This record gives sequence, C-alpha cells and structure tokens, in this order.
Amino acid sequence: MSSLGAARVSARWEDAIDAPASVLAHQLGENVALLAGYTAVLRETAGLEPAGRDAIGMIEVVASRVRRCTEDLLDFTSASSAQTNPVRADPAVALQQALAALRDGLDRWEVSVEAGPLPEVTADTHQLARLFVHLLRGPAAAAWTSEAIPNVWIDGRRTASGVEITVTDDAPAPPNPDRLFDARSRPRGRGPFVGAGLGLLICRRIVEANGGQIAAEAAQPDGLAVSFTLPSAEG
Repeated sequence: MSSLGAARVSARWEDAIDAPASVLAHQLGENVALLAGYTAVLRETAGLEPAGRDAIGMIEVVASRVRRCTEDLLDFTSASSAQTNPVRADPAVALQQALAALRDGLDRWEVSVEAGPLPEVTADTHQLARLFVHLLRGPAAAAWTSEAIPNVWIDGRRTASGVEITVTDDAPAPPNPDRLFDARSRPRGRGPFVGAGLGLLICRRIVEANGGQIAAEAAQPDGLAVSFTLPSAEG
C-alpha cells in the first residue's frame, strides 16, 4: 500500500472511532472514579493485613493506568479543529503545565528535561499543554525496560512557516519513527506511561488541528527527535 493509501486508511479509522471512543472514555472515567473511591475506603477502614494492603495498592496502580488510558481517549477525540480555540500562547507555560501533570512519574523514573527559549505561538492553550504531556511520556515509556536515565531537550526557533519546536530524547528509539503517527502503529515503549498507546497519534491530531505539521526522525546516537511547527504569535 502506498503512503497516500495508508494515510487515507488511517484517516478513515480515526473518523470511525471518534464518537465511540468519546463515549467509552466518559464511561471508563466514571467507573475508575468509583473504583478509586471504594479502594480509598477499604484502605482507611477495613483493617487489612499487609497482603490485603498490597492488593489494594495493585488495584490503585491498575486504576491509575486505566485513568491514563481514559485521558488519552479524551485527548484523541477532542484534538480536532472543531474543538480548537487558537490564541496567543506561550509554549514555556504549556510545558510547565505538562511537567506538573507528569511530575510524580518523571521524578520516579528520573527523567531529565531541559528547555531553551520557546517563541510564542498561536494555538489552543489546553491542547498545547496536552501535546507536551504526550511528547514527554514517550521517552519515559521507551526507557521503562532500560537501566539508562532518559534525557529530554526542548528548543524552539522561528522559521518562515511559523515556530518550530523540537523535542529530542536519548531513550531507545523505535524502528521506522515516521510510522509512529499512524493510527495502527505500535506504541513506543512499555509500562504505565504508555496509556492507550495513542501518544504520537494524539500529537499529530493536536498539531494539525492548530494549523501545524509534525514529523519524527531518529536521533543520534540513539533516541527520537519530534519536531512540530505551529503558527507564530507574531503573525
């Protein structure tokens, strides 16, 4: 199948699952919230033995993973031009919001994130923060089975077509990085950061909904570099 044909198949697949994915995400979210509430009550009032407390802890871990999958499905369905409100946005602020959302996990796996100056763009502020969330989860998931501590570098520059921001990491790189944005591609990495395995597909939908483009290539000597371009706030 040609790349154009594959892109058309991917687009049809995305359109087909948009509505059911949204319904499923809301139903999952409600049930995960109930599960979290019940496990909290058990932990505080049931007087469990150590084995019971360990079991509750595992339930909470699983609930956290399902919650992340639910958030991914909601991001996937909301990342469309119809739900985008582009305004003047500071990528540095969006990055800090993403880091705050991921802080516990990034600290636990000692992911190092360094960012240079990032020019302002025109984009939906919530979607921009979620974009960074998914870009940062990628190297954490890729390093799940590795003993190496992943490092992430983020820098931006103005170009003739807008603002280009590149997120580069040194975590184990997947083969064929250009296929990571396809709806049927396998997720990068393993572990709790993978979520629903839609991370870079969500990134592509967010960037395109905000009038930009995104691409990925292997970094040297190892890792992945994801670059996206968004309209500049300077016009």
